[in-house]
Amino acid sequence: MFRILIATGALFFLSLSASAQTVTMYDACNYSGNSYTFEVGKTDMRELIASGVGNDTVSSIKLNGAEVSVFSDAGFRGKELPIKGDIACFYHSDREWNDVISSFEVVASAAPATNLTAYSGRQCVHAVTGIGFAVTTRWYWPTDLVLNTATNELVLREGAKTYKESDVPVWQSSCVETGQKMVAQLSVLWGDELNTTVTLAAGTVVGAVGVVGSTVGCVGSAGTACPLVVGLSTVAVSATVGAVGQALPDAGGTFYLGSAENLNVWGTAWDPQTAED
Repeated sequence: MFRILIATGALFFLSLSASAQTVTMYDACNYSGNSYTFEVGKTDMRELIASGVGNDTVSSIKLNGAEVSVFSDAGFRGKELPIKGDIACFYHSDREWNDVISSFEVVASAAPATNLTAYSGRQCVHAVTGIGFAVTTRWYWPTDLVLNTATNELVLREGAKTYKESDVPVWQSSCVETGQKMVAQLSVLWGDELNTTVTLAAGTVVGAVGVVGSTVGCVGSAGTACPLVVGLSTVAVSATVGAVGQALPDAGGTFYLGSAENLNVWGTAWDPQTAED
């Protein structure tokens, strides 16, 4: 058995916004070129072309209190990508999504990303020499992870989806660049029975469900930035669907959950090691 560390500084917020909820699509990076602002609802390829933005041309996206799921094919088919923060340039953040969007759905956000931590640059997880397993890397928007204080379980917000997922072998990397501080979940491939608990670093802030008077909990030792001390140090990584959310995938094999910046991973499946470069 090993324990998973949620890195200090991983921020998870749940908040509501009363502002208008729209999404603006641009056919060039850095919010430039032809653009159109879409309201809540579905937009298929024909409407995307009619808007002047065009099919297979979107390179940047700006959100106004909404979320959007984009699809690589018309008819809301093909690959899907959930977006909960501004994307300045797909060419730099996720190149496979640059100039490929053919349909999308804008939804009113249950947890608008107004409190996400701005971050300039790429976040990466690297499998380095000495690693004896392929590390499954999943990236999430911080608003999507919550702590159920009634059951002491870490779960995904209901309806949340992985932003990016990949199996990373030795000398390979998984990177994102969204302009926001994303959260990485690292798991051992086929390691479902290796892990049972997660240790939260002192001062780690996560979304808390079931805390009277607050939707934010600071787990671990109290600190100046802690709005509320929940009083827990070790909780379960939920492998079951609960009333407040859904299971974290590969919960049993997870060994790291945090805001990785330039994280190296090595070791064995039974003793995985991580360190920021």
